[in-house]
Amino acid sequence: MKTVTFSIGEGNQESYNEIEILLAKMDGIERALIDLNDGDLKVEFNEEITDTTQVKQAIESQGSIIKEIKE
Repeated sequence: MKTVTFSIGEGNQESYNEIEILLAKMDGIERALIDLNDGDLKVEFNEEITDTTQVKQAIESQGSIIKEIKE
């Protein structure tokens, strides 16, 4: 398992929930949690099934802008 933090920044609880739900449906995602205070999204996933690029694309498909990725 790999854990990556995506700094999404500004958003609201509804948009954050949509991202968490979307990622939970993706193959290989074990956990996706957003800190409502700072907009940091921690994603734990199986590298044999998905990767950071696919997760990033899914987040951006929701209209969110990723400020930083910490691997």
